[in-house]
Amino acid sequence: MSEQQPTNRRAEPIISELELYSEYRKCDRWAIIVGISRYRYHGWNLRYADRDAEELQNLLLTPSGGNFKKEFICKLTNEEATTGNITRALRAFLKKPAREDLVVIYFACHGAPDFDRPGNVYLLTHDTAPGDIAGTALPMREIDLSLKENLLAEKVIVLADTCHSAAIAGGIGRRSAVDDSTFVNCYLQAVSKARGGIALLTSAEANEVSFEDAKWGGGHGVFTYYLLEGMRGAADRDKNGIVTVGELFEYVRDNVKRATDHRQHPLIGANSYDRSMPVSIIPSTELSNILRNEQQPYTEFHLKDEAKEGQPKNVKLPKLKLIGLSLFFAIIVMTIVYPILTNIYQHPQVIPTPTYVEPQILTDYEIRIYFIKNRADLEIKAKKIKELFSKTFGDKNIFLIPKEQEFFDKYAFPNPDINTPINEIRYPSKNEEAAKYLEKILQNKFPSDSFQILPIGSASGKYVSLFLKP
Repeated sequence: MSEQQPTNRRAEPIISELELYSEYRKCDRWAIIVGISRYRYHGWNLRYADRDAEELQNLLLTPSGGNFKKEFICKLTNEEATTGNITRALRAFLKKPAREDLVVIYFACHGAPDFDRPGNVYLLTHDTAPGDIAGTALPMREIDLSLKENLLAEKVIVLADTCHSAAIAGGIGRRSAVDDSTFVNCYLQAVSKARGGIALLTSAEANEVSFEDAKWGGGHGVFTYYLLEGMRGAADRDKNGIVTVGELFEYVRDNVKRATDHRQHPLIGANSYDRSMPVSIIPSTELSNILRNEQQPYTEFHLKDEAKEGQPKNVKLPKLKLIGLSLFFAIIVMTIVYPILTNIYQHPQVIPTPTYVEPQILTDYEIRIYFIKNRADLEIKAKKIKELFSKTFGDKNIFLIPKEQEFFDKYAFPNPDINTPINEIRYPSKNEEAAKYLEKILQNKFPSDSFQILPIGSASGKYVSLFLKP
C-alpha cells in the first residue's frame, strides 16, 4: 500500500479569499517590466538585469503577487527592449488601464545623461549607440509625459533600478553607464511628481550606483533581490498577511543599505501616495480579518449575498447588539467610573507640570555617524552619541559607520577651510532644520567638542551625516 501523500488543506480557501479580495478591490493590474543585460554595445552588458525582470513577472503572475493576467504585463528584456518598443509601451500600452486600476512600472537597465547635454537624461536601451545617446536612447521625459498624458490609473508604483554600470569582472558589479549618476536619480525623483498617487522607489541616491552579484539570491541586483523578498512576505512588518507599499519600500531601503555597507541608499519618492495600498499577500496567512475590516457595512454588503442564496434577512440583529453593548457600558460607568470621578472631585489632586520634551523632528530621519576605522576613542564617542539619540529616534535610524582614511580624504574631511579640525554635521540642503537641531543637542551634551553644520549641495534624502574629528 503506497504511502499517502500529504495534502495542503489551506490552498483552496486561500485562493478563494484572494479572489474575493481582488473582487472587492474592483481593479485590474497592469505592468511594464524592462530588464536589459545584453546590449548591442557589449561594453554596457550587465549580468542579472534580465533575470530581475523575469522573476518580478513570475511573482506578479502568482495569486499572492497580485494575480496579474499575463496579457496585462508588457515585459521587454534584452533584444526586445529597444527604444521603439519601450516608447510604444509607454505611449500605447499605458492607455489601456482604467482609472481605478493598479499599474506597476519597473526598469532594470542603464540610465545616463547625455555627455554633451548633461541636463538631458536617458534610459539606455538595447539598441542605444554610445556615440549618439541623444539620437538613439529613450529620453526619461517620455516616462514623465506618459504618466501625465497617457495614463488614467490613479494607483501607480514606479520601481527604478537604473543607476547601473557594467559589471566589474571578479567582483560585485556596479550598475551605471557613467560615473556620475546624479542627473539620473534627480530626474527619477521629479518623475514621481508627474501626477498624484505615484509611489516611487529608486535604487540609489544621487552620486550612487546600484550593485549586482551572485550572492544575492543566486544572481540579482541587490535592489531587486530585496524587492522580491519583501513581496514574498519578508516586508510584512505587522504580520497581518498583506505587504503594503509602505512596508515594502521601507524594507527594501533598510536592507539594501545594510547589504552594501551604506554604499547604496534606495530613495523613496517625496510625493504623497497611499502607503496602505496592498502589493502582495502571504499565502500561509488567513485574510478573513483583513477582508472584514475593508468590507462595506453589513446591511449593504452581506444582505445582498444572503438574498441571492435565499437566506432570511436579519436586519435587527446588529441593532440588538448595539443596544446590549450600550447597556453594558452604562452599567460599567455607574458602578466603577462614577465613584472614581466623585472621589477625585471631592479630593482634588495636584497634577505635576509636564517636563519639556525636545521636538522630535528627526524621527523619520537617519543619523549616520562616520569615524576612522580602528580608532577606539572615536568608536566610544560614536556609541555615546548613538545612545544619546536612540531613545528618541530609535536604533534602526542611527548608524555607526567606521571607514578607512581614504574615505575621509575622498570627502574632504576635515574641511580644509577650517584651521582647527572639528566635528562636521553634513546635510542635504533641504535638511538644514534637522542639522541645526542635531547641532544644538550635541553642543549641549558634549560641551568640550565643537560641531559645525555644513550643507552638501542638492543631494536628496532625509538624513544627516556626522563626521567625527580624528
